[in-house]
Amino acid sequence: MLNSSSSGGFRVLSSSGPTGKMVRTAILLFVGVCVLLLVRGGSGDWTEEKNKHTLRKLTESKLEKLVKDVADIDYMWKNLLKPMLRERVPGTQGNQFVRQHIISQLRSLQAGWTVDEDTFTDSTPWPYGDVEFVNIIATLNPQAKRHLTLACHYDSKKLKGFIAATDSAVPCALMLNIVRNLDSQLGIIKNKLPSNTCLKEDGTSCKEPDLTLQLIFFDGEEAFRDWTSTDSIYGARHLARQLADTPHEQDPSRKMLDGMDVMVLLDLLGAKNPTFPNFHFQGSATKWYDRLKDIEKNLHAKKLLEEHYSSNQYFTGRQYNGRIEDDHIPFLERGVNILHVIPAPFPPQWHRVTDDEAHLDKPTTANLNKILTAFVYEYLHLASARK
Repeated sequence: MLNSSSSGGFRVLSSSGPTGKMVRTAILLFVGVCVLLLVRGGSGDWTEEKNKHTLRKLTESKLEKLVKDVADIDYMWKNLLKPMLRERVPGTQGNQFVRQHIISQLRSLQAGWTVDEDTFTDSTPWPYGDVEFVNIIATLNPQAKRHLTLACHYDSKKLKGFIAATDSAVPCALMLNIVRNLDSQLGIIKNKLPSNTCLKEDGTSCKEPDLTLQLIFFDGEEAFRDWTSTDSIYGARHLARQLADTPHEQDPSRKMLDGMDVMVLLDLLGAKNPTFPNFHFQGSATKWYDRLKDIEKNLHAKKLLEEHYSSNQYFTGRQYNGRIEDDHIPFLERGVNILHVIPAPFPPQWHRVTDDEAHLDKPTTANLNKILTAFVYEYLHLASARK
């Protein structure tokens, strides 16, 4: 029986009887849940914020200015790409040279990146034996909970004379070029706190996400003999396990892998007229693919892309009901959202010694640089990077 009394027009429950005990229990449970939510970063589970993340889309005028500022890729071609155009099989001097080149470029940036080398040894098929692999992980702000992750592989297939220009020197050079071009803006947002207020394009206020940029350069993507589950993606398999087992630095109740918003994996870029399908599998980041598609369409309409003949020449929107085996697989299997930017069909020079500089297309590479730079700019809300 419910006992009640009235007080000032409000109906007040009595604390006596079994119903009162139930109410007290419910209140305690509610308080406990609230405390748990606060511990985990405020209103709700912070690991779910990636699913609600929205881009800070650039106005047409600001998008135009951005891509004009990053249009020249001559520096990238000469200083970032060319040093990678060599054989770089894991465990060789060529591999070590390219690794040091990547690290040197990252450490030269003013934004101040934290660069880690994930070194490990794994067994490879006879007669190659144990080989040392080194992943490179660069994080703009390790104190941030969440990461937008751009990834590529910097090793090359064990094939005499194979310098792997599209596979994947160009993707790695593009990643370095993006952060070089956005160096000043990235430096500004690096030390911004999530509680800082910002302004949207429409002038309304907002709060900065607890988000940063991460770059991963995988070693050992290529098979030493034939592609199998054990002879391939050595670096990705190792790093995915590490991040899935390591407590998150800012929330020990979670794992480091929980901080990865989405992995944008770049592969086989630089050949003329690629077409990137929308991979339709569970965990595919379709909404981010759609944004790349929209950016390409907008830049085409403004005639800001070179030798570009249709509005969606690259990101066609074609559905691909399957997946291509690549470095993203161990992360996909652990629940990470994936945006796989890889052409299908593959470039005609794939895994041939003719995958070299002579077969790269500079206008296509410049166009992809513009599209990807704009996407990173919008995802990280760099429009708020004001001094």
